[in-house]
Formats: sequence, structure tokens, C-alpha cells
Amino acid sequence: MKYFKTLLVLVALFTIGTVNAQTSRLTGKSYTFVMKDAVNGGEETFDQFTFEADQVVSDAFGKKGFTSSKIIEKQSVNTTNFEVTLKSATEGTRLYRGRVDGSAIDGTIIITDKSGNQVTYAFRGMLTEDWNKAMEMKKGK
Repeated sequence: MKYFKTLLVLVALFTIGTVNAQTSRLTGKSYTFVMKDAVNGGEETFDQFTFEADQVVSDAFGKKGFTSSKIIEKQSVNTTNFEVTLKSATEGTRLYRGRVDGSAIDGTIIITDKSGNQVTYAFRGMLTEDWNKAMEMKKGK
């Protein structure tokens, strides 16, 4: 009986906690964000994520040969947390752990090169349509 209760709890957590592609709030949305080394600062890099059925397309890193793993997505009332790894045979991996709240996106990226060296970046941004509007307003000043 003890094992049966544990199994029921695990099934309930898995069913509630992980979202499939049909109920995803992210599918079909595009977010533009800026990322920067969280420890050393330095130059800012920009990227755009487009969330598809169970993957993400990176505008900047897709061009460099990175491909997406399946998205792990967990939803609460107003927030969606996600985790996805971009992999490249020549450059290593980029593990994104992020949060979408309304039109805002933020999180961290753990970048691991082929030698195993790691650096952590922070990222933040918004829906691409909102980003583009903000950039147009900024140009108009």
C-alpha cells in the first residue's frame, strides 16, 4: 500500500507539473531577449526564441548549428517556467532555465563548451512584438 500511494503521488506530480505541447502557453510565441555574463559582465548578446510544438528555435544560435531538445514546461496561474537545452556538435551546450510572466521572459543560461568549461549568463526580454515596438519608440526620440 505504501508503494501504491507513492506511485499515485508521483503520477499526479508528473501529470500536473509537466505540460504537453497542446496545452502550452508558449507554443507559437516569439520572445526577444538580451543576455550577458552573470559574473563578469561584458558585451550583451541578443537572441530571439520562437517556441514551437515541443522545441525552441534560436535565431542567433540556430545559425551556428545549435538544435533544441524537448522543452520541459511547468505552469502556474500566471507564470510558465521552462527548461530547454540547445546543443551543437562543435560548440557544446546551452542550458536555458527561464520564466515567462505575461509578456516578460527572464532566466539563466549555463553555457558548457566542448572542453567542459562553464559560464553562466542571465537573460531578460519580452514578446518580440513588444520588443520591436519599444525599439521603434526608442528610435523616434
